[in-house]
Amino acid sequence: MIKTHMSSKYYNIIGLGKLGQNIAKDLMSDSFNIYGTYAQNKRIEDTENIKSEVFQLGNNLPKNIGEYPTIVTLPPSSSDQIEKWSQLAKNLKNRPLKIYTSSIGALRPEKSHLRDIEQVFLENDFKIIRLAGILFYHSHPIRYIAGRELKNSDDPINLIHERDISKVITRVLKGEITLEKNIHHLVHPSHPTKRDYYSQVAKKENLDLPIFIDGYSGMKSINTDIELPINFKFSDLN
Repeated sequence: MIKTHMSSKYYNIIGLGKLGQNIAKDLMSDSFNIYGTYAQNKRIEDTENIKSEVFQLGNNLPKNIGEYPTIVTLPPSSSDQIEKWSQLAKNLKNRPLKIYTSSIGALRPEKSHLRDIEQVFLENDFKIIRLAGILFYHSHPIRYIAGRELKNSDDPINLIHERDISKVITRVLKGEITLEKNIHHLVHPSHPTKRDYYSQVAKKENLDLPIFIDGYSGMKSINTDIELPINFKFSDLN
């Protein structure tokens, strides 16, 4: 069992994209300080509580990334970059708590490159949190599939709201939630079929229904296996 140092007032976030920014803002709201990286365009301005520098996978880490609890939110890439992922994991090995956000897509047999990336982080004492499909506030998937064909409409959905991810990971970093296993899954507990879920959301948003193609891919409902506080409430998926 690995816990963060409760006295830490500093955290590293490798990847200040949408997800990383949410986590940073939650930590800063509790007066913690953030050292982070971004790939190209700086999306969050430096303040007294956050300092960030550009970082590309395969390069040396910026000097501001100290010996603090760390989360890597860089999106998974193809396995031909495995050496770069390995270099990053090794460079972060000495941090007191290390988390890598992966995807439940790693459960699919054809997604071996995701499991390869996970493995290099596991070999360097990281904890893995596999995230379900992420619902961002301003980019709900219904906007991309309205009026279009949606295959395997009888599959259950496995989704998670961006706010729930941030709430859970922030509590993990602060030591309020403990990751007991090396790999965990974070998924909303509701699993309607794609047909039922996207029909409901499309009607709510006054969008065309997707063209539902019958079928079941074998995808199962995935459940969260992180022990959450008894008062934790998931956000509404709609």
